[in-house]
Amino acid sequence: MAASFEHSCGADYVAALRPNLGLADVAAALDRALGYFGRPYDFDFDFATDDRVVCSELVAKAYERAGEGSAGLEVPWVTVAGRRALPPTELVRQFARERGTPKAQLSFVYYLEGREGTKNAVVGDENQLARTPQRPKWDLAQP
Repeated sequence: MAASFEHSCGADYVAALRPNLGLADVAAALDRALGYFGRPYDFDFDFATDDRVVCSELVAKAYERAGEGSAGLEVPWVTVAGRRALPPTELVRQFARERGTPKAQLSFVYYLEGREGTKNAVVGDENQLARTPQRPKWDLAQP
């Protein structure tokens, strides 16, 4: 079963970033993404297979470059527990490193930061999002 948008946004932080690509390239990426429609969520986080996918894996597969000179995103793959992976935090790290430069691949759209104590969320800005990868994994001191 695929994870719903509502389920996916039930996290401590939720951000929307837009790829800095032309409309035709975005349309091609959306077409590739729709090819994964109906596949179950990959709770094993196995990025080497296509039978199940996770959110960041779908982004990587949809926006991968088809070849030399083709448009797409260069995503920051990392190794986690001996396997190639793309945690969403790595996309935020990439955004933070590249923003404001000519090579920026992603643009800021929106950021919501959850507040556990009040059970709500507040709208954050681009600078707040860019600082999130430096937060401790267990952010118990949040406001």
